[in-house]
This record gives sequence, C-alpha cells and structure tokens, in this order.
Amino acid sequence: MSMEVDSYDRSTAQLGAELRQLTQNLMLHKQQGVAQMQLKETAGVGYALLLEMRAAEESLLQELSAASQAAQAAKERIDETDSELNILQYQKSKLLSGIACCQSAGQHLQLPEGLITLEESLGNRPASVQPRDTHEETLLRLAAECDERKRLCDALATAADTKRSRADELKARRQELAMVDSQLESFLSAAEALQSDFLPQPKVEASPEAAALPTPLHTLWSSASALVKAWESAAEVRVVRADSAVDVDSYAPAPWRVELVNRVESASSLRFCYLPQLELIGVCASTEELQKGLLSLVPGDDGSSFPDERSLLKALSAHGVPPSVEVASLPPPDVRLMLPLRPYRWAQWLGGVGPSL
Repeated sequence: MSMEVDSYDRSTAQLGAELRQLTQNLMLHKQQGVAQMQLKETAGVGYALLLEMRAAEESLLQELSAASQAAQAAKERIDETDSELNILQYQKSKLLSGIACCQSAGQHLQLPEGLITLEESLGNRPASVQPRDTHEETLLRLAAECDERKRLCDALATAADTKRSRADELKARRQELAMVDSQLESFLSAAEALQSDFLPQPKVEASPEAAALPTPLHTLWSSASALVKAWESAAEVRVVRADSAVDVDSYAPAPWRVELVNRVESASSLRFCYLPQLELIGVCASTEELQKGLLSLVPGDDGSSFPDERSLLKALSAHGVPPSVEVASLPPPDVRLMLPLRPYRWAQWLGGVGPSL
C-alpha cells in the first residue's frame, strides 16, 4: 500500500487520522501474511507521517511560545500603564484638593512674618499693571522676592570679597606687627645697655590726681616731674582739675590737667590739657608774654592748625562728617573753637600722641 504525504496541506489532526489508519492496515496485512516488501513500504509511510507530525508539533509549539511571549509583554505594558495611571490620578486628586483649598481659604491666609507683602511687591506700579487675580499677585510677589534675593546675593558676594581683602590686610598687619615687636625687643635691649652707663633717673612720687590723668598727660607729667627733680629747677609740676571754657563738646578737655608753674613768679604757668574726642594735647599760657613765646617756640608751629591728619579726621567726625566723604573737598574745622588752648605739634610729641618734629 503506497501513500503520498504532503506536510504542507494537511493538519495535525489529519496526520493523526492517517497514521491510525495506516497502523490498522499494517496490523491487518501482518495477519493476512502480506509480503515483507509491502510491509516495509507501509512502515516507511508510517515513519514519514511520524516525522511530519513531529515537525508540525514543533511549529505549533513555536507559535504557542511566540503568542505567550507577546501576551506576557502586553500584560506588562498594561501593568505599567495602570501604575502610571494610578500615579497620575493621585497627583490629579492632590492638585484638585490643593486648588480647592486655595480657592476656598486663599483670602484668609496670612503671609509668614518677614516675607514681602503684596503692597511691597507692587511698589510704584501704575494702575494699568495691577494684578487681576491671586495668580498674578503670587507671580508679582515671587518676582519681588527673586529681585530681593539677587540683591542680597550680590551684597553677600561683595561682603565676601571685602572679608577676604580685610583678612589679607590683617595678615599683612600681623606680619608687620611681628616685625615691629622684634625690632622693639632689639631697641629695648640696646636701650638697657645704654642706660647702664647713665645715672639712675629720679623717681617721682605718684598721687591719686596723677593716676586720674589720661595716658598722654601722665606721660608728660612723669617726664616733666623727673626733669624738674633732676635739674632742681625752680619750676613745679602740678595736677589740677580742668575747667572747660569751650562751647563745643567735641573740644571739651579731660577733667584733669597738668600745669608747669614758676615758683618764683607764681603767676607764670603753662597749662596742658588733653582733648579725648580729638586725641590731642592743647597748651595755653597764663600771661600774654608766655603766650607769645609759645607761638614762636618752634618755627612754623604756632598752633593755628591741627597737628596731623588723624586729629583732623577726628574733628570732622565730631562735627558729623562721615568717613566716606573726601576730606580734601571739605573746609577744615575751626581750631579757634578750642581757644585759649592751641594744639602745638611739639606738645603732642611730649605726650607721645603726635607726629615727630
């Protein structure tokens, strides 16, 4: 029995039916004693049917696997879409609730303390650009806050630059101070070596009045007292209470002053007063003759001007002039306001507060 098998035109069910029929025919032929050659031919057809069924089965399994993978991918896409949809729905609900809350309670909300108000954000805007709703009001406030933050950031950057420059200046000053300290130590050691060859300086007896003197006047008092005692001079150094005869507070002297009195002629005396706000020493004489002598004591130093720029700046500051103003563009303060005291440069040198002669 011969059969032609076409694996492309028949389905698996047809192949199974043909295989069952072929198996029945094969068993029947064996029972009837059909020739061996015909049995082999029938068995070969059966083998071909089995191979065709195996190929059809593998093709079907591949198709099922591809369909299963496609279904799994579609399911995963559906799950991802569901997850994104849930997130969007949650965000939508939150946004809707927030909008409803703002619309219902927006008129009753108060800005935190320190934040810019609507009136401050509007400034001098004309009526044509006034906000029409709360959204535009918020935008205006945010814009004003942004400008304020930019200004503060610029100020912070400027302050940081100033801090760095001041730190560099401080470092340089500290280095200079260290150099001055080393030079001062060498100077003091040299002075001690020189003092060993000098006679001991007479000691001046201190008094409570002298202890109340400002530092520059105390320096002048101790030096003048030692000089008078060493030379056994007819002069006497006294510490008396000062009487303020000026009308300007910035020119008012300290409560105590130093007087250099002639023991022979007690009417002749020199008065040294310290002006704390100007940080200088003023001098006056008790007689007109002594006053003329003071005016001509040092050529070019008649006490008609401030002894240095430091005291000039102090005087300007006392008159309310800010430090940022250019000093050269301003008229100098009137020194005559401190009369009868005069700020001689040599007097500053005696008290250790002024320029060198």
